[in-house]
Amino acid sequence: MAKQTIVTQSSQDRALMQFMLEQLGGEEAVMMEFYRKIIVEFADENKTFGELVEHATKNGWVDHLNNMKLTAIATIINPPPVHDTEGQGGTSRRLTKAEIMELRDSILEYLGENAWASKSDIAEAVSFPKAKLGPQIQALRREDKIKKHGEKGGTRYALKSEKTKPKS
Repeated sequence: MAKQTIVTQSSQDRALMQFMLEQLGGEEAVMMEFYRKIIVEFADENKTFGELVEHATKNGWVDHLNNMKLTAIATIINPPPVHDTEGQGGTSRRLTKAEIMELRDSILEYLGENAWASKSDIAEAVSFPKAKLGPQIQALRREDKIKKHGEKGGTRYALKSEKTKPKS
């Protein structure tokens, strides 16, 4: 993908935009997510492929769309299920953004009432598999909403604003 120029008011704004792009995985990753969102919206609205091509042409990303493999588009519209790593059998689907936000809110709510909880305690409280909870906890830590104490199996989590220390 060709490097695009970011037009902003100041050098500080340009530096901030560049930093954000890097933090989100680079310009290509950001643009892929942007295109993915548009394709999913078109699929959810039961629009035709022709309407998608027309939109892409009008908005300057038709070349990118033309270079996408049909399997990639199919995967965007209907993501494959994620293998259940808990050994409970079967498969599970990917979470939607709304489900992720709801899960993270539930984690924060639980930690607000139960400071220094283990991952197992959190998983049980929010009814979510412990093996799949890690990325959500990591995201909340990156967002500076929660903190941890300890390592490996002894790790405990609390809200960032928690004043108490974990019990040893």
